[in-house]
Amino acid sequence: MIRVLKTDLFRLFRSKAFYAFPITLVIFFTLEMMFSAVINEVESGQTADTEISQIETETAQTGPDSGVTAEITVSVDTQAGSDTAKNKNYTGFGIKDLFGSLTDGLLLLFLGITAVIFATCETRNGFVKTAAGCISDRGFMPLSKIAAGIVTLAVYIVEFAVIRFAFTALTALLSGKPLKFVPLPEGDAGKYTIYILICILVHIAMIALMSLLHELTHNRAAGIVTIFIVSMGLIGQILMALMDVFKSMTGLLKDFDISKYLMINNITEGYNAPQFHASITFVISLIYLIGGTLLSVWLAKRKDIR
Repeated sequence: MIRVLKTDLFRLFRSKAFYAFPITLVIFFTLEMMFSAVINEVESGQTADTEISQIETETAQTGPDSGVTAEITVSVDTQAGSDTAKNKNYTGFGIKDLFGSLTDGLLLLFLGITAVIFATCETRNGFVKTAAGCISDRGFMPLSKIAAGIVTLAVYIVEFAVIRFAFTALTALLSGKPLKFVPLPEGDAGKYTIYILICILVHIAMIALMSLLHELTHNRAAGIVTIFIVSMGLIGQILMALMDVFKSMTGLLKDFDISKYLMINNITEGYNAPQFHASITFVISLIYLIGGTLLSVWLAKRKDIR
């Protein structure tokens, strides 16, 4: 088992697919920074024009009967302007930015694609036959792939956090605004920690399910299409639509909410969203993780070496 895991990790870090995620992040954040710079420049020009028009309006309103009105208008505008300036005088960065990749489906998409390419390469390059001579039980091979997937997940989370922080700091430097840490709302630290741990568990469960799909099909196209559909949340939308049709046609299960039992749909809206059910998502993720792992091992033992 240890020998196969070492070989898998060696192959993983040499795979080109492993580096697709950070390269995509760099391109995405570069474009985002460029668009933000353009938008900030346009907004600053609009703010300057608005201030000039306000001064002209206040000057035109001066007179014996409009002194009090002008005074009130100036004081209110100044207060509103100070609040706006206070909100825009820094570049915010917080814990939510570090772990944002766990909820938008992008990390899951690249994680699944990397796992599929990594798993299918072994059957194309003869690694399975070579590994068969190194281990006594082929059931260790899907366990090794799941462990490699967990390592990939950990690396991707760290890469996203580092790249996101670097580009946020660069944006703050170019805009001349100081970088300010934005903490979580008071009392939300424990809730958000549970939410992040459940998100990680959901991704690990998906790794086990992708390993099961590989043992069932050994088909790269099927794996890539499946992970694309899952990461986009299309499976959940289809199931909810089918359930709505079933309820309208039969009148049964009107109070049943299937969205509670969909892993991906539970975590996409955030930890304060009504769609997030921590206990249900935790149990379902464990079921998928354990079931996918055991079935992968069982299928690996039953199938011949290709």
